Amino acid sequence: MTEPTPHLSVPGTSNTPEIPYVTRAEIEQGEPADIRLHMEPGVVREWPEFQQNAGPHSVAIDGYVEGPIQRDLERGIINLNHHERVDRSSTFATCQQALFELRRGLYERLLVDGVFSADVYANDCDEDVCTTMFVLRHTEFARGVYNPALNRLVDMEGIMDITGGFYPWPIEYASLPEFLWIYEPYHAFRAAGGLGRKDPSQFVEVIDRVGERIEQHLMGEGGSVELDTNYETLGQNGIVTMVRESGQHAKVGMLSDGLHAYVSVRELENGRYKYSVGRLSPYIGFDLPALFEYLNQLEGCTGSDSWGGGDTIGGSPRMSDSGIPPTQMLEIVGRFVTRIKDESA
Repeated sequence: MTEPTPHLSVPGTSNTPEIPYVTRAEIEQGEPADIRLHMEPGVVREWPEFQQNAGPHSVAIDGYVEGPIQRDLERGIINLNHHERVDRSSTFATCQQALFELRRGLYERLLVDGVFSADVYANDCDEDVCTTMFVLRHTEFARGVYNPALNRLVDMEGIMDITGGFYPWPIEYASLPEFLWIYEPYHAFRAAGGLGRKDPSQFVEVIDRVGERIEQHLMGEGGSVELDTNYETLGQNGIVTMVRESGQHAKVGMLSDGLHAYVSVRELENGRYKYSVGRLSPYIGFDLPALFEYLNQLEGCTGSDSWGGGDTIGGSPRMSDSGIPPTQMLEIVGRFVTRIKDESA
């Protein structure tokens, strides 16, 4: 771990204005938010069900409720999400939505006796969820528009989450090791198989630990990590490469090596498989929505526990995972690779 520098700066440029850190007093200003986190790993609800059963002042985040952002303004029930039925490339990540909504009226809408109060429902503990929870737990601090350190962190995490971590940051980008240090507890938890155990208390512990690191980072007391970009290539079909990610930052290495479409597989102890499928952008000819529809038919998946995601990133069912072995999956994805014509030719 390296020693923190006194300011956040933009690398690769000269005479760039520095972004000042904040103090603990600034982060903890005002009345603490009254946030009650309900963690249900892997569970996905439909909006009508959530709207009917949730109490007033309920906020579903990052895929707990399927579909785009929804608002029941009368009861203060909100769904913040960017996964299904949206153009993912032009939709805010959940942490960005939370910050944007807070600054445009959500804060006032969910006040109870002068305190921001909400039941928050989540099914994961990934980087977007952790950052969203930090924003919601520190609303007095977060809603200040002139908040450069937090703004930059949320924007960078938004880009990472919108792209599923598949964004062409240069490996030498100086801010990347500092950014990845913040989310190291989640990366280590995921690498150790913690997501598969689906223990709510462990998920909440990850969120709390990342929240502490966000606070340290914003105060200039954070650290950095050595990038681990290792991955194993298992096969290729057209433009799609099947990989097994061994490094916590494998996608940085994959992009650096020129991969623009991938299927990442993780073998589970129960003999099933967890897949992540992605492409750099809609300009890459790999039809993910059609692939997910076919895989759902093939595996008989229905409802919320099914293959899905956006048009650039998605994966296998959250609860039941997949029974398709990698060799068969690699054959399947080849059917959904299309050739995009160069209209300028």
